[in-house]
Amino acid sequence: MLYAALTPAEKKKVTDWIERGFDQFIALRVASDTSNPDREQDCAHIRRYKDVFVDILKEKATDREGDLPELLRDLYRLMSRGCPALDLVELMYGATSGINPTFRDALRYVGLNERKLSDLSLVCERMANVISMLHGRLLPGPFFPLPRVLPKNANPEQVQHQIEQLPDLLRLYATLLRNRQPLANPWLEDFSKQPDLVILAFLLDYFRRNRARASSIQTAHWYRCCPTLGRLLRTMRQVRHIISPDAKYLHSFERSNNRDPFSEIALQKRLNRFFSEEHHMVTLMMETVRAYFSDEWAEHRRRGETLPILVGQIWEKILRPYREETAR
Repeated sequence: MLYAALTPAEKKKVTDWIERGFDQFIALRVASDTSNPDREQDCAHIRRYKDVFVDILKEKATDREGDLPELLRDLYRLMSRGCPALDLVELMYGATSGINPTFRDALRYVGLNERKLSDLSLVCERMANVISMLHGRLLPGPFFPLPRVLPKNANPEQVQHQIEQLPDLLRLYATLLRNRQPLANPWLEDFSKQPDLVILAFLLDYFRRNRARASSIQTAHWYRCCPTLGRLLRTMRQVRHIISPDAKYLHSFERSNNRDPFSEIALQKRLNRFFSEEHHMVTLMMETVRAYFSDEWAEHRRRGETLPILVGQIWEKILRPYREETAR
């Protein structure tokens, strides 16, 4: 496919736009992280990423991947359609970071497993029974028997009501724990290995041409976003190679035996395989992106909260009605 060359003015708009995206990413994600003692060093490192990425766009650095004419047009199209540069930079950076702890890793880090959650369910049930058994002895009348243990300005009757409700709440928690989905969720585990790649694919699909007429990101198992997705990831890989040529994590992204993990075909197969067993997740991801760009989440976007940061909250809101219906 032939791409019309951008004018000098259009190229400047694109490079200025992507530079702002990097600057926002540095300010909102790195410099503001006061818990990171190396944040100044990290900021300087990502500024080098920005400089090299922009140099590639300006043809000041060698475009080893050969994606430049199409990449410039892709970025100009995304910019013209309102794609946030911050989201794009954050997702490109994350998808090529080589650091993706899985959901199971996170649970293991906080010490949770199936057995402990089952034990917690039993404890909730037992505590509910004990509190119910002692209820008459602790609260024989309308007043709390030990006002000295209450916080200042606490309403004794309100505290009594809350204690009366505690057994039912504990039984509810026990039921929820028993009916929960297994921790070993294959789809969630796969998603947690490549969240930025998946989210970036759906973000690009949202901004592609005639998106309103597309009923699904998937059309005959061919992802229309894959050409742009590949160009973005290959360019970011090149940036990382220039900045850190000896980084071990880059080995998983390198070509081997004439196979490129960021080629259009490889990305297509990867996404097809990812959604092959969970077709409903395609709909969920599409609805997540649509919700993110709705007025409801506009204030979050204004504050610099990006799609990868908000995806969990948006999922919770989308899925809440279904969970409430199931719990009835």
